[in-house]
Parts: sequence; structure tokens; C-alpha cells
Amino acid sequence: MSLRSAPSLLLLLLLAACAPELRSAPTSRMGAPLALTWTQEGTEAQGLRLVARLEARAPLPAPVQLRLHLPAGVRLLEGPDASTRVQAQGSAQELRYLLALDAVPRADLVLEARVEAPGFGARARASHAFGREAALQLRARPAGPPLPQAVMLGTP
Repeated sequence: MSLRSAPSLLLLLLLAACAPELRSAPTSRMGAPLALTWTQEGTEAQGLRLVARLEARAPLPAPVQLRLHLPAGVRLLEGPDASTRVQAQGSAQELRYLLALDAVPRADLVLEARVEAPGFGARARASHAFGREAALQLRARPAGPPLPQAVMLGTP
């Protein structure tokens, strides 16, 4: 190689180093691994019948811990205890509750779902307002780059 071609070779190397990278196709964002909603089935002589729907949108490494927070004036007549563990492996489950209302509740009925394992954690929360207007809830928007599904699912 001659000394005259060295500057052009150096220029080519610099241009190659500064060129845009070849990027893979854009990835899609995955939703939350857990979703939790309340549905009112109706009222009975004994009280209010509600169905909680727990949806596991991804394989979960541990059972889901449910915690029910009853407001003052509300009693649990039927349904899972206030603190329950359920298996929700990539499926949806419906949990039925019958509640007695001693007075018009001033606070919401809240059901929380939580999964914790080494290197993994997820939670979901659902509120039932007993007919009151729901408070405005702001949801955070992800600001980082989209992650590949292999990273989100923990697969190689």
C-alpha cells in the first residue's frame, strides 16, 4: 500500500464508523403482565354481587397474591378471603364476590393483585366506586425505547 492511498483509506474507515447502524425492525410494546377489572352482576336481597376478572397476559413465575380492601360499611359474604393466592398462568380467571352493604360506602372497594419473584414483579389494581363518579386517574406513559419481546418475556 502506498502512502498516497493511506489518507483515502483512513477517510473510508471514518465514514464507515460514522455510518448509521443497521437496525432491526421496530419492536412492539407489551402491555402490563397483569390486568384486573370489576364487573357488577347485580344486586340481591343479601347484597351486591361483583365479579373480579384477573388476566395474566404473560407467563408468571409465581402465584398471584390478591388483597381485598373493604371500605367501612361493607362486609364480605361470599368469595375469596381478603388475602388469597391464585394461580394465573397465562389465562383469565373470574372471582365472584357477594358483599353486604350496611351503609352507602364513602370509599372504593379495592382489589390488588401482586406477583413477586427474584428478578420479576408485577401488580394491578381495580376499584369499584359503588355508583359514585370515578376519580380521574392519570397513567404514566413509557418514555424509554421499545424493548424486544425476548427481553419482556425473559426468553433467550
